[in-house]
Amino acid sequence: MPACPDAAGLSSAQLAFLRGLLDQLDATIQHALRTEPGVRVAELRHAFDGHQWCSPDPWAYGPSVLLQNRASRAPFHPTVRGQQVIAADVLRKFND
Repeated sequence: MPACPDAAGLSSAQLAFLRGLLDQLDATIQHALRTEPGVRVAELRHAFDGHQWCSPDPWAYGPSVLLQNRASRAPFHPTVRGQQVIAADVLRKFND
């Protein structure tokens, strides 16, 4: 596991647990919206491949954002670059 502030003090099992929670959240959102008329869900599971937190170029904030701002509500949310990637991917998928 590479050293980074987001992994500081967390074991591999704890990091895997956090990743599992993100997967559960994605699945819950997709399930809840599946039956809503006129709603489509973009599959973005692999949009951040190679850019997760603890990578050299993360596109999402990890827990270390709280070290900079304890009031932050951004852990596990996309950075500005991550938001740009998501927007471009959604537009490409739904404008085809």
